[in-house]
Amino acid sequence: MASPRSARRAGVVLGALTGGVLLSSVLAPSVSADQDRVLAWERTTEPRPLPDPTPAVPTSTALVEGPAGIDEATPDPDPATRTEAPRRPARAARAAARPSTVRPVSFYRISAGYGSGGSRWSSGRHTGLDLAAPYGTVVRAVAAARVVAAGWDGAYGNAVVLQHADGTRTRYAHLSSDSVRVGERVRVGETIGQVGSTGNATGNHLHLEVITPSGSFTDPRSWLARHGAAV
Repeated sequence: MASPRSARRAGVVLGALTGGVLLSSVLAPSVSADQDRVLAWERTTEPRPLPDPTPAVPTSTALVEGPAGIDEATPDPDPATRTEAPRRPARAARAAARPSTVRPVSFYRISAGYGSGGSRWSSGRHTGLDLAAPYGTVVRAVAAARVVAAGWDGAYGNAVVLQHADGTRTRYAHLSSDSVRVGERVRVGETIGQVGSTGNATGNHLHLEVITPSGSFTDPRSWLARHGAAV
């Protein structure tokens, strides 16, 4: 038979063992659940990417065809090495493109040449070039000039006289109306009047005269051809 002290010692040991089993049975479910949650979080959480130490290279939005047929963005060139074609002033470009001499009318038919004889002309011969055209056809300055006469001029009817830079004068006669004033400067091709049959005329036409700086008449057709506006 065991002594009381031995019985107490055996009870303590048995109690400790029993308590440990009970404690482990109580705590085990809680620990297992926590581990499951940790494992589930690790399975569903993706690792965060590390920052790229390489600096980004600026690119333009322009796309080009790559070697494999893929559109690739091309880097912008260095501003320090980028060059641009010199820009020509718009006014200078227009002036360079504008001809120095033009035909006085766009649509016409030559009805009388320079030097023709006949009683229709007071001097006995034709001093200009007649260009038949519909009534109201626009008449243009053949070259840049200053207006020295505009209005009624006897047998010439309504007429405009222009003086050009070299002293040559051009007369536009038999106009239905004129649209310039004396002293005004006109550009090449600028409208100065409209075709008509005023004065000594038998039909709608423009009578064009070219007067040299010395005051003599010359063939308007040859003069225009020498200046690049042949009729």
